[in-house]
Amino acid sequence: MNTPQILIAGGTGTNGRELLKQLADKEVSVRVLVRNPERATYLANKHTEIVQGDLSEPFTLDKALEGIERAYIVTSIHPDTLTWFDNFYAAAANAGVSQLVKFSGYGADSTSSIEIIRQHGLSDRKLMESGLNYTILRPNSFYQNILWQAEAIKSRAQFYLPLGVAKQSLVDVRGLGPCALRSVRHPYAVFPYHKAAFLAAARH
Repeated sequence: MNTPQILIAGGTGTNGRELLKQLADKEVSVRVLVRNPERATYLANKHTEIVQGDLSEPFTLDKALEGIERAYIVTSIHPDTLTWFDNFYAAAANAGVSQLVKFSGYGADSTSSIEIIRQHGLSDRKLMESGLNYTILRPNSFYQNILWQAEAIKSRAQFYLPLGVAKQSLVDVRGLGPCALRSVRHPYAVFPYHKAAFLAAARH
């Protein structure tokens, strides 16, 4: 394996796994940050190096980011999410990372009353103010999330979302993967804007 110049934080989730798969298919050497390497051995291959680190423990991020030029981060929604992003931004800046790709969400708004939208908005703004070069990916919800309701769909032929009578557009993580791949491999990429599903913001 060539020395990885790309770090993926959040590689065990739905979107992170898809990005790692597409990087491996392109034979791109990459390092993936995980809290527990023993539980993430399934991610390892000849192109993917696993490194231990925890977004809540900044000192573990410095070693993970050694020699890294471009980094990608996606996290779960958690009360400490904003702290996790702050820690990662600071470590990336200290490591001299040239481009940081952040996975956000459609409609991200720091003033929203909806927690997930507010967290995305606040963490996006922090990145924009960090001085780092960045790309922010803002997709809508995913078809894959419907699989969480597989049993209910099977037994009742219905699925439920807390949307009332609202409509919602969906995207497939397999379609979003190439956008993430292009962002992390080619930081000066330009993306089309699709109002219903996807937005990419960038600073170079």
